[in-house]
Amino acid sequence: MPILFANVDQHLFSQDGKKFGMHIYTYGSTIQNYAIVCDFDRCTGIFSNPNQVLLDKGYLWGDAFSASGKYFYTCSSGFIFQINTSTFTVDTVAVYDGFLSAGLPASFMNYTLPPMAKYT
Repeated sequence: MPILFANVDQHLFSQDGKKFGMHIYTYGSTIQNYAIVCDFDRCTGIFSNPNQVLLDKGYLWGDAFSASGKYFYTCSSGFIFQINTSTFTVDTVAVYDGFLSAGLPASFMNYTLPPMAKYT
């Protein structure tokens, strides 16, 4: 069945401007969520070497690159995924533990790297 609908959410560049990342979800016979990372040439404005990773653990919310650009992070409300931007291997680095704040789930959502980040 063809894709009936697709939505691109948060998209961003790595701090050095060499990588571009985003996530997309598609509707068709099933809902599928992908993280997409590609190279970007700041001088020519050309995107190249696109890589898409299927993540099947819920709708994806937020994206961030590590300060070095080595990792791309995306999350669903229950999981944070770390994608190596060289090998495109995926690790689940956090799982929602059920914590409630004011009686509501305090799950994962949009996030960004803090200023002067020292994370790799």
